[in-house]
Amino acid sequence: MGEQWDIPYDVPGPMKVLHLHSARAGLRAKLVLQRANVPATEKAEQRLQEKATLSVPDIITNAGGMIAAALGHEKKSGTEAFEAVSTCICKNTKLILEEAMHGKVLPRIAASAIARERVTHAMKYREY
Repeated sequence: MGEQWDIPYDVPGPMKVLHLHSARAGLRAKLVLQRANVPATEKAEQRLQEKATLSVPDIITNAGGMIAAALGHEKKSGTEAFEAVSTCICKNTKLILEEAMHGKVLPRIAASAIARERVTHAMKYREY
């Protein structure tokens, strides 16, 4: 079966992602936080879901950097940026997980649907 990782969470690096892609990993973690440029494939996410492992998509785990950059551009303090990132990430993670459970879809699918809805709304607001 290969290498076993008996830990409560995992932040996969490139080698582990290769294992996740093949969906053969002996991963026992209950939480996987995906990283930028090394997300799991949909097949791997489905396999993790079958194993009752929550796989948080990179759209959430990497959002803090974008939020902080935008707030830095607005000249916000480090404390203000940290508070905003914490609030935003928690709110959006909860929304995505609720939508995923309600729609019985993978968190990435729910996250993508929410993102498309928000972008479409912003485009209409800005008359694109």
